[in-house]
Amino acid sequence: LTAALDFAMQGFAHDSDPGLVAAVGQTPQGRANLRWRDGAPLEVGALDITSGDAALSARGQIDGLAEGFPVTGRASLRADDLSRFSGIAGRDLAGQINMSLAGSGTLLGGAFDIALDTDTDGLTIGQERLDPVLSRQTRLRATARRDEFGTVLDRLQLWNSAIEADLSGRLNAASGALSVVASLSDVSLVEPRLNGPAKVTGGLGWTAGGALVLEDLIARVAGA
Repeated sequence: LTAALDFAMQGFAHDSDPGLVAAVGQTPQGRANLRWRDGAPLEVGALDITSGDAALSARGQIDGLAEGFPVTGRASLRADDLSRFSGIAGRDLAGQINMSLAGSGTLLGGAFDIALDTDTDGLTIGQERLDPVLSRQTRLRATARRDEFGTVLDRLQLWNSAIEADLSGRLNAASGALSVVASLSDVSLVEPRLNGPAKVTGGLGWTAGGALVLEDLIARVAGA
């Protein structure tokens, strides 16, 4: 069975959720190519949706209920004006984003293994101390996975002209740990009472019912 679908909407409205209307836009449109045969996953050969300055594309496979609806594939999102998502995010957003996601997971079980790659420009999230750092042209890369043993952040890297950060960690019901290496070109961007470069290295650890433990955590701030 194969199917090629084209769809379009004019004047999308939702009286009780104006934030959703702003995010979706009034004229979303797209196409999808699907293929299925008995005993095989549903193949999404192409799913492309556009609405104003935002575009979503996805490719992948979805298997059946018996396996928990496992999904594999890749997707990309581009939005030239993030302010349209402010309502559903519950905070003031601005800037541009170009994001790609690839990996696998199960819709019912919650397991996943993903890789994320994101570029932003002019990003603000309504946080006075973070916006001056995030508003630069920024790159973020992350790989993470979750299974019956817990969640692992293999690596998260974020960098721009103001900050470089490298994190990794793990979390389950019994314990967790986070390793951090981060540096700021000028700490006054986040704390006006200080100035000069800053660097933080070390880790955090915790166990269920226990206290937070600092592990070789070192912070250096010029001008402090």
